[in-house]
Amino acid sequence: MSDAQSTNAVCLPDAICKLLESALSEVRLHAPRRSSGLRPGSLSDEPDVAEHEDELVSVKVMQGFLPARTSENLFPYVLVRPVSWTVEDGSTTAAVEIHVGTSAPDGDDQGYRDAANVSRRIIGAFMALPNGILDERFVLNAPITWTLKADDPPFSGAVITSRWDIPGEQFPF
Repeated sequence: MSDAQSTNAVCLPDAICKLLESALSEVRLHAPRRSSGLRPGSLSDEPDVAEHEDELVSVKVMQGFLPARTSENLFPYVLVRPVSWTVEDGSTTAAVEIHVGTSAPDGDDQGYRDAANVSRRIIGAFMALPNGILDERFVLNAPITWTLKADDPPFSGAVITSRWDIPGEQFPF
């Protein structure tokens, strides 16, 4: 059986990313402002960030972890990360965290609102799944939890934890 047809828990993050890319396709948020006059690619380590305070960018949906170093601006982002599997009674339950990272414009102490609004859209996309079924094989299992991360202005974040039943699968790999 190919990965495209597999009910394997390893395929779950791909299906979640596809759902979230669609759900967040029209969302535009502030990118971090450039803190120096140096251009990206110069001898600085500063990522390619917004030139103007009013510049809006789309939300990047990725799997796993943020890269340790990159010249690309990653904010705003959504990271889909499987964190555990439980095998019991002939099926697997996977716990998946969705990390949301946003950046507020300079001087804005309400940056957490963007993280909360992106999280609301993500949870809304999960709740809109017909019968809670994603990609005809993964079943959303309540509850979904949302936690606001401690702010590090101008950056804000949130973590959504979801659980998914994978009927008939006894092993996560």
